[in-house]
Amino acid sequence: MEVYKKRQQKVYSYLRKEGFDIAVLADLEERRNPSLRYLTGHPADALLFLSSRGECFLIPWDENLAAELAFVDKIIPYNSYKRSFSIAVQSLVEEWRLKEGSRIELSGKFPYPSAVELISSLPDMEIICRDQGLDSLLLKLRSIKDKSEIQSLQRACEISNEIIQGIEDLLADKRNTLRELDIAQYIDSEARTRGAEGTGFETLAAAATRSFAIHAFPSYGSSLIGERGFSVIDFGVKYRGYTSDVTITLIRGPLSRLQQKMAEAVSEIYELAISLIDNGISTGEIALKIDEAFARWGFKMPHALGHGIGLAAHEAPFLRTEDQNSNIVLKEGMIFTVEPGLYYPEAGGIRLENDILITSHGLKVMTNSRIIEI
Repeated sequence: MEVYKKRQQKVYSYLRKEGFDIAVLADLEERRNPSLRYLTGHPADALLFLSSRGECFLIPWDENLAAELAFVDKIIPYNSYKRSFSIAVQSLVEEWRLKEGSRIELSGKFPYPSAVELISSLPDMEIICRDQGLDSLLLKLRSIKDKSEIQSLQRACEISNEIIQGIEDLLADKRNTLRELDIAQYIDSEARTRGAEGTGFETLAAAATRSFAIHAFPSYGSSLIGERGFSVIDFGVKYRGYTSDVTITLIRGPLSRLQQKMAEAVSEIYELAISLIDNGISTGEIALKIDEAFARWGFKMPHALGHGIGLAAHEAPFLRTEDQNSNIVLKEGMIFTVEPGLYYPEAGGIRLENDILITSHGLKVMTNSRIIEI
């Protein structure tokens, strides 16, 4: 497909500019890297070699799946190299006839022992493994979604909206009998029924007694959903590799004074965040204003305002004030969450999370999460 060729061309240009002969990525069980799917369409479990000469070789664990889904120049089964990363690299170095002193960049996601092993086996080559290299380029490219990516995320969000409505309908019929696991299983079943690959991450369904945690542990159990207080449901739907990320909070009264204040603050600050988002605005500027708004209520939010979504549930851009990423400017094609929340052991937790697309005309709210009173 042409979209993958264009993405690969950007890597080839990067390699030539940086003076590298080969770049190596891996998406394996012990180290996941969604950028491999971004570049090839292959979902997981493979090595990827890209040459500055403009060649892209995939070394998959599942050759049949790669033949069906991957868009690369050549597919070589991983078993051909005894399922050894080092042997695979050495073999490709020989096939591409790399000269002494050639430079090879490993993704920064490779563990240190793998890099050391390769340096030992290829002493005549310059092996570079770094954080701020090819991985950074790919994360930056992935932060701006192209037309096909937006279409996939749009469908993931549509399915999410249908599921949110379905949950509300279920609660109307079975408010006193639905357990956390019933909700989680419903989400997975409905997502797959509607053509999704499944959920983008493990669903979090926390009844009122467990909603005080940002991410409940375990993620769901057998507690009844919708008891007095706040029940939180956080899920994502993965469609063609791209995941939504939404959170609804179920409220059942009567509420304590603290719970009422929390609900009012989160609702108000969510609307403030939406009003601040626009093309060309700094993520750090938005996050700082939200932190200040929570402070006026007498609260402090314990997590970032939001994060990018795509092939991973958490990717650039991040809406937070704490680090070097805080001054990223919002651009057309970025898709991210907005998710103000508060959590207290004595009151439980409340979060409202929707997915936002930046367009040439401003923002588009893609999902329909809400605080639901039951």
